[in-house]
Amino acid sequence: MQKILLIMLFALAFSATAYAQDRTVSGKVTGSDDGLPLPQVSVLLKGTTTGVPTNIDGEYRMSVPAEGGTLVFSFLGYVTQEVEIGSRTVIDVVLAPDATSLEQVVVVGYGTVKKEGVTGSVAQLDLEANADRPGGVQLQGNLPGVTVVRGQGPVIRGLSTINNNAPIVVIDGVLSSFAAINPTDIKSINVLKDAASASIYGARAAGGVILIETKKGEPGKMRIAIDSYYGFKQVDNSRLPQLLNAKEYADVRNLAAKNANKVPELAHNALLNPRNQITRTDWLDAIFRTATDQSYSVALSGANEKSNYYSSVRYTQTEGVQLNNYGKSLQLRLRSEHELGEYTRVGQNLNFGWNKGLGTDAFRSALYYPRSAPVYNPDGTFSGVTPENDPFGGGAFPDLRNPVADLLRGNFQGPGNTSMQFDFFAETNPLEGLTLKSMVGYGRQNGYSKRFSVRVPEPGLPNPENSLRQGANVNQNLLWETTLNYKKTFGNLHNVDLLAGYTVQQFRNEGLSVRATDFDNEKDNSEQYLSYAKKASVNDIGGSYSEEGIVSYLARLNYDYDGKYFLSSSIRRDGTSRLTGDLRWGIFPSVSAAWLINKEDFLQDIGWISLAKFRAGWGSLGNVSSLSRYPSRLSVANTRFPGIVGADVNSNLVQGRAIDGIENKNLKWETVSSLNFAVDMGFFDNRLTFTAEYFVKTTKDMIVQPPLAGTAGVNNAPFLNIGNVENKGFEFILGLQDRRNDFYYAIDANIATVQNTLTSFSDVTQKLDFNDNVRNTLYPIRAVVGNPVFSYYVIPTDGIFRTDQEAADYVDKNNRRIQPEAKAGDLKFVDTNGDGIINDNDRVYKGDPFPDFSYGLNVKVGYKNIDLTIFAQGVQNVDLYAGYRMYSQNASLFPYNHTRDILNAWSPENPSSTIPRLSVEDRNNNFTRTSDYYIEDGSYMRIKALTLGYNLPESLLSRMNINRFRVYLTGQNLFTFTKYKGSDPEIGRNGIDQGIVPIPRTLVFGLSVGF
Repeated sequence: MQKILLIMLFALAFSATAYAQDRTVSGKVTGSDDGLPLPQVSVLLKGTTTGVPTNIDGEYRMSVPAEGGTLVFSFLGYVTQEVEIGSRTVIDVVLAPDATSLEQVVVVGYGTVKKEGVTGSVAQLDLEANADRPGGVQLQGNLPGVTVVRGQGPVIRGLSTINNNAPIVVIDGVLSSFAAINPTDIKSINVLKDAASASIYGARAAGGVILIETKKGEPGKMRIAIDSYYGFKQVDNSRLPQLLNAKEYADVRNLAAKNANKVPELAHNALLNPRNQITRTDWLDAIFRTATDQSYSVALSGANEKSNYYSSVRYTQTEGVQLNNYGKSLQLRLRSEHELGEYTRVGQNLNFGWNKGLGTDAFRSALYYPRSAPVYNPDGTFSGVTPENDPFGGGAFPDLRNPVADLLRGNFQGPGNTSMQFDFFAETNPLEGLTLKSMVGYGRQNGYSKRFSVRVPEPGLPNPENSLRQGANVNQNLLWETTLNYKKTFGNLHNVDLLAGYTVQQFRNEGLSVRATDFDNEKDNSEQYLSYAKKASVNDIGGSYSEEGIVSYLARLNYDYDGKYFLSSSIRRDGTSRLTGDLRWGIFPSVSAAWLINKEDFLQDIGWISLAKFRAGWGSLGNVSSLSRYPSRLSVANTRFPGIVGADVNSNLVQGRAIDGIENKNLKWETVSSLNFAVDMGFFDNRLTFTAEYFVKTTKDMIVQPPLAGTAGVNNAPFLNIGNVENKGFEFILGLQDRRNDFYYAIDANIATVQNTLTSFSDVTQKLDFNDNVRNTLYPIRAVVGNPVFSYYVIPTDGIFRTDQEAADYVDKNNRRIQPEAKAGDLKFVDTNGDGIINDNDRVYKGDPFPDFSYGLNVKVGYKNIDLTIFAQGVQNVDLYAGYRMYSQNASLFPYNHTRDILNAWSPENPSSTIPRLSVEDRNNNFTRTSDYYIEDGSYMRIKALTLGYNLPESLLSRMNINRFRVYLTGQNLFTFTKYKGSDPEIGRNGIDQGIVPIPRTLVFGLSVGF
């Protein structure tokens, strides 16, 4: 692989053309509208590939032939200007705004439009503001209506379904993923948030579309870009739970037994077993470390009048904050485009990726493991919860494994996963304004895993058996896409852009897995393969194959009149192999319009209004991504039957196949439609900008796989169209930017609200219970008509009984005790239905994991070559279900260690506590009832990034013969402001917190150099 990369890079470097250079020309480029310097202006020697971009101060410096020539100055949004060099050595240029191109170009589905002509809801990510934030694309908090929670993909404008709601990622026109792209290769990111803008992608776009355009080579000599960073990260200790030490734990266990009138466990008797009173290990400190992140990227690019190329290679290596967790990846990209004659252009894009890693989580084990246990025994072996043959340990300590041992024993080998995506396109312009383009693409991902698990002999949760698991899978996709585009201006007033296309894509997946046990040698990796196993059976072997196809026809019309009135309409017809008959086809139309009011005569004299625009749109999308690939077929699975000999049933079981699910041949598309209204405003040459949007997104015929009754006879329920969901809300963006000589600043703030409601459900039942739970005990999530899709369905509480008499006085209308087992210090549950019994019939809907609003703030200030950027993000009024407290505060359910807040539990000496009393018997079910005791406010504001950067001045760059040299220091996730008591308020979409590792703080040193 290294040889291939070196050969490729050498070939690209060798292909660059050198020119004789006899003298130097320099100067500065400014804009005539405000007199400010223009960075990244292309300065090209006409008729050659020699050129440079201007720096951040608008300055350039380049070598030209002795005989002179012509310099071409070009910049998006400004009129291109050509200047004769003559005998001058200093050439300053003032570029005038292009009246026909005042706004930047925005990438939309299958094409581009000027920003002023956008009619739908399209959000652009400011890549410059995110360039110094390592870790990939930073959507969270940067774009209103786009929610990102760690461990999950982005969600655009709320959950439209209980199933797959993820947006698609399209890179250079091909369906892909964030993992497939090197962040330094990205030129632009545009998010299509409403159906009017996303409907051109039809069936795939129900969750929205994220369009990524990658960089191309720019005219001039070959350029080399080097980007690297090295960083350190640690968990925020202030967010880690504070745990009981060994003596406190023993005291709590003894008090809990005493409160239940039970004999305390001998293991916690200080006289009989003083060993367990000694704190030997801080398990959280033992599993965490200072980890490193590093990334190295090199890109080569260039262009001439006929061709351009861009190639890059990136290697990253990251360590997890827990021991023995790591990840490695390699990415390679080759992109080139070439003109073949006057009317034809061809191009290719090749992406290659490799990754390997190991991820083991021992956080919960470290929370609850006894602190009296050491990490290692005196002989160097791993320790258990108690010493071997401990006469007091039985049942007094948890069934957990040594957290450090679990991490260090992680054994994952193999070449890792590889991916490849190759795309080739050809386009021709047979007539003026007419473009025919055809693209073919092939993608392949090969996955391989090999994990060897050793025997675990130590007390706690022993495992006498070692085992090997190996697996491999291959995913392939094939794409063919052809579009015909026609652009024409009629009478200088009517601009028409017509698009028609046809696409077909096929996906295939094949997998194999095997498990074997009982290996003699656990230390020699060469003997950890199947041939050395003593035990394996057909039940330990698995295999799978699936395929699907989708065919689409699409068309779009973009029209504008006099640059003031814009209309866009599209329609797409998709057919999917996941459905049957005529139901497999869906038609998804859209229409949107915009009015550029500031171009009207009545606003022309108001100079401080730069932009006034109104947008409105409606569109429809389809979704079948939640379905299995064969939902309309009977599901068949391996099973075992009693053997039959004649009329007798043999006790031996035989392998066989049996129906395991129910099909639904009447299944149809889940459809998502949205209505969007927006106002865009700009003032004082767009130094102040403001956008306000209101949207309503409605899902109909939501696809649901409801749970089956136990008498159904099969495991898999059919998929049904039985629900409608509505999301509606507001989004606001405020931007302020200016430059005064050497000082400049930019402030961007956004805020978004989303109200999610399940508007209808099955005629049979108006609700759906979810299996999301805490230790198979607490099941707080239910969907019900009139509430958000994920709502907490819990028994309400009314504080704690302060006295036994208060508990006895809690009676029903017949004077019978409502909680007969309750005592002072127990939770008081509300008898909501008045039947005198506390059970699940008393549940009510109380809160949900969706915030009332989310927000983000980006502030950048700079002086000359120094800049400082601060980025904050947060959510407000979000309910979280702190299920971890069922472990950390409950002395009856498990003999686990506890958090220190349990020391503040109710007692006669502490009657005002809000934590139930300590007891090894929870007869009142304080902790095992699904109640609102666990609901907390999870609002937070987090300083996501703070960056200090420095750009080397032009005077030094010219001496070093480079065009860019930037160093920066970035801190990520520095501070979190929240009242939430858990380790981190950023929980997944269901809001259930069972104990998660807080997001680590990261300090990164970065370098970016361009030649």
